[in-house]
Amino acid sequence: HRHIRGYTADGQPYAADDPALLTWVHVTEAFAFLQGFRRYAHCKLPARDADRYYNEVRRIAVALGARDVPGSERAVGDYLRDRQDELRFDDRSREVLRVLSGIRLPVPAAGLSRELFLHAGAALLPPWARRMMRRTPMHLAKANVASHTLAAVAPLFRSALQNGIAAQSCARMARKPDLLRDFEMVARSG
Repeated sequence: HRHIRGYTADGQPYAADDPALLTWVHVTEAFAFLQGFRRYAHCKLPARDADRYYNEVRRIAVALGARDVPGSERAVGDYLRDRQDELRFDDRSREVLRVLSGIRLPVPAAGLSRELFLHAGAALLPPWARRMMRRTPMHLAKANVASHTLAAVAPLFRSALQNGIAAQSCARMARKPDLLRDFEMVARSG
């Protein structure tokens, strides 16, 4: 990360190894993964398990150089709320969305798959982020349809990934975490 440097749209320097930036990236990533699991895994996740997840992944962020990383769901919510005034949806943000919208996936019906995942991901955004992006009713409708579609086909993806990265990692560790076991039980039930 230390080689990645640049300037914000208003000319402020930034560095990818800045502890505050590392914290932001980690927290938003962990938040998005948890929201995706909740929406698309077809199982309830108790609050204590969400807190355990945030506390466990917090250690990774700290090891990578992040500081003051929140370790519970409530703390993550507070952190995201406290950062809202620092965020911008500008031309650079739009460029990132344009690039993501043009990625060619190595799967059948790549355009359809890409759009499904992009819109389903947008459905995971908190309401304040959607407002910041000025999502139109058409955007919101597409996100809603994609969210329901992905939720419906998620069991197919899980069955196709039975020997995926998560399962291989657990096999190497010779253990099966509670969440993965619960996830697999839900996947098998359909």
